Amino acid sequence: TCPIFEDIFSFASSAVSGTLTAVESLLQGESTVAINWCGGWHHAQREMASGYCYFNDIVIGIIKLHEKYPRVLYIDLDLHHGDGVHNAFYYTDKVLTVSFHKYCAGFYPGTGSIKEIGEGNGEYFSINIPLLDGLDDETMISVLHFVLPNLVEKYRPHAIVVQCGVDGLAHDPMDSFNLTGFSHVQAISIILSWKLPVLILGGGGYNIPNTAKVWTRVTASVCGVCVS
Repeated sequence: TCPIFEDIFSFASSAVSGTLTAVESLLQGESTVAINWCGGWHHAQREMASGYCYFNDIVIGIIKLHEKYPRVLYIDLDLHHGDGVHNAFYYTDKVLTVSFHKYCAGFYPGTGSIKEIGEGNGEYFSINIPLLDGLDDETMISVLHFVLPNLVEKYRPHAIVVQCGVDGLAHDPMDSFNLTGFSHVQAISIILSWKLPVLILGGGGYNIPNTAKVWTRVTASVCGVCVS
C-alpha cells in the first residue's frame, strides 16, 4: 500500500518538515495554533511505511513538543484508525491518544478496538472510539461533546495535536460515514476553547474539492473568519 516513486524521500520529508516548523512556532510562542495540512500521516510505523504513509510526522512532532509540554493529547478524526501514532505511544502516559474511526471486520488497518487501551505505563492512555457506517454530523458532534471535555478534565494536557482527516465526508470514495465537515469545525471549536497550544494536521480525504472546502472552513474558524 506504499508505492515507490521518484523523489519519494523529498516528498515524505516535506510533510515532516512542515509539521516540525509548525511545532517550532508553538514552542517559541510565536503562535497558539499552528496548521500543516500536508501533515497527518498517521499510519507510518517506526520500522516501515504503511497505508500510503512513509514517515509519521505526527509522532515526530509530538516528540518535539515534549521538549516543552510534558503531556500531549492526540485527537484523530480520520475515518481510519491512527495505528502508527497509537503504537508509538502505547506504553507511555506522556501522550493520551484518542481516535474516532470506523471499525469493522476487514476495514483497514484492522486495529482500533475499544479493548486496545495501552499497556504498562500507558495502560488506559489509549482511547479508541469505534464507529459504524452512516455516522452523521449530529451523532459525531454528540460523541465529541461527551468524550473530549472529560478527557481534558482528567488528563490535563499541556498541548493538543489534531489529525483532521476528512475521508468520512459524504461523497468521499471511501463511502462510509455521512459527515459534511461541520463536525470537524465543531471539533476544532471545542479544542480551541481549552486555550492550549494546538497543532492541526491534515490526513485522509479523497474527494479533493470537498477536502479543500472543509480544511478551508477549519482554517477560517481558527482565524475567526466567516466563510459562506
